[in-house]
Amino acid sequence: MFQKMFLRRLEKIVRRFMAEHQKVRVVLVVGGRGRHGVKYAVETVLAQRYSTAMIPGAAPRDRIGLLLQIMGVQDGLATSERRFWRLLGKVRAARLRARRSSAQLIIQECVPDEPGFAEWLSSVVRVDFCIVTTVAGYQKKQFSGDDAFAAELINLVNASKYGLLNYDDIDSRYAEALTHRRFATYGTRQGADYSFIPQTVQLGQGTEGYFVSPGDHAPQQMVLPVVGETALHPFVAALSVGLAAGVSLSDMQEDIQHVMPLPGHGNMLRGQRQSWIIDNTEGATYESTATSLRALYSTESPKKIVVLGNIVSNIDEREQLYKAVAEMCHPVELAWVVTIGKLTSQYIAPIARSRGNQVRSFESPIDAGAFVHSLLEKDTVVLYNAVADASYVEEALKITLHSLADARRLIRQSSSDLHHKDEYFSSLSVK
Repeated sequence: MFQKMFLRRLEKIVRRFMAEHQKVRVVLVVGGRGRHGVKYAVETVLAQRYSTAMIPGAAPRDRIGLLLQIMGVQDGLATSERRFWRLLGKVRAARLRARRSSAQLIIQECVPDEPGFAEWLSSVVRVDFCIVTTVAGYQKKQFSGDDAFAAELINLVNASKYGLLNYDDIDSRYAEALTHRRFATYGTRQGADYSFIPQTVQLGQGTEGYFVSPGDHAPQQMVLPVVGETALHPFVAALSVGLAAGVSLSDMQEDIQHVMPLPGHGNMLRGQRQSWIIDNTEGATYESTATSLRALYSTESPKKIVVLGNIVSNIDEREQLYKAVAEMCHPVELAWVVTIGKLTSQYIAPIARSRGNQVRSFESPIDAGAFVHSLLEKDTVVLYNAVADASYVEEALKITLHSLADARRLIRQSSSDLHHKDEYFSSLSVK
């Protein structure tokens, strides 16, 4: 009961804040997957030209957490009535501080919790830009399927002043429900309003291509510091929002170099023996695996290696997706296919081997990393591709890094994460 009362009080404070700060613009990032990277890229690029506000970390768990974050209060788990009222005091203080604040943009990530979310949010928050990353990947049981979830995302766009949709990953039929014309698409394919068309992968730099935008702007050549079309999406979204917000493309070309890619999202790292590493170990899907492999094949490297861990999949589609990944392993392109874990050994290794690839399978990422290390030569490129699960593929990658100082750029490197990994590796050695 007190949660509902707290939410109502919080709504009043946020409405008052919105009324008092008409010039503050809210950028909302919504969707199934890809929100986190877009949020950080947009904030980093726009922070070079505007005063921005963003709570780091994951999306809020509920509506209370969402409004807390918009007001600049870290989403805390409120387990008691006393805790709720303490948080309310922080929100009131944040609103008073905001009267003297120069923040011009609030960048906020969220996931609709149920049908009707867009109507509720629009009654509380004035959203200026709404970016929709994907439909796939949502975990809310309150929605009956992709169509219902997509409908709520489109409702959020309809309730905002300007919408931006991922052209590559969102079915165009969903756009038919848009009720205003102030929206655009972004992506890495011809046809998107804002598009970055990849051309080549530059070792040590990222992906070279050209950026196309609406109007009379000529295509702009640039290099984005990640590899793989999925990893490029956050940067394209950031450039698109920047242009819509009035920042020139020439200014953003410099600003984009300040964006530090999130760990495990197509980052290019220096490997030992003058080799290069593509790190796609955070949340690899079938689609991102396909784009990462295409990027690997496009490099002018004399020796290409792929290290495959598990990918995002449900039980019903797992075997089919893993076998499809194996079919993308071309022996003409790859010197070695290395798999880590039981699923990749069962479903990927046999098919990759039957296609003529050299294949080695490991249960331990430490053993896999040691094997890959033995293969490294100058200008070798290694793609590490996995989802962040108990296979710990990032620890195989760590063994091949040029400098251990770069380990901070990998996923799951906190002291608690490393402790859990040590326990896991110890259990493997006992077997």
